[in-house]
Amino acid sequence: MKPIKLTFENFGPYIKKQEIDFIKLTQNGVFLINGDTGSGKTTIFDALTVALFGKICRLDSQKPDKFVSDLTPLTKATIILEFEHQKKQYKVERYIYSSGTANKAILTLPNQEVISGIDNVN
Repeated sequence: MKPIKLTFENFGPYIKKQEIDFIKLTQNGVFLINGDTGSGKTTIFDALTVALFGKICRLDSQKPDKFVSDLTPLTKATIILEFEHQKKQYKVERYIYSSGTANKAILTLPNQEVISGIDNVN
C-alpha cells in the first residue's frame, strides 16, 4: 500500500482541514514528520490507521470517536485516504461521529465502484 493523499478534519488536535500530499513529499526521497511533543505527529499516523482499519491500533481501548475534536461545535471527524495498491488507486472515506451516531465508511475501488458500510469496508 502506497499512500497518495491524506485529508482529515476535526480529528484530534487538527480542527481545520489538513491535507498531506505524499506524492509531493516523496519527490526528493525520504521525508520527516517533525514537531514538538504534543503537536500532533502521532495523530497523523492515527488518521492513516483509522482510514485503513476503522480503529486506532496503538490504543486498543480507544475508539476513534474519542478523537473527534471537542474544540469545535462539529460532532464529526472526516478522514479521507487515497492510496495505491498493486498499481491500482483506491479511496477510503471515514466519517466518525462523537454524538453516538453510527460511523460511516465508503471505499471507492479502481473501477469507481463504491462500497459503503463499516463491515463492508473493514
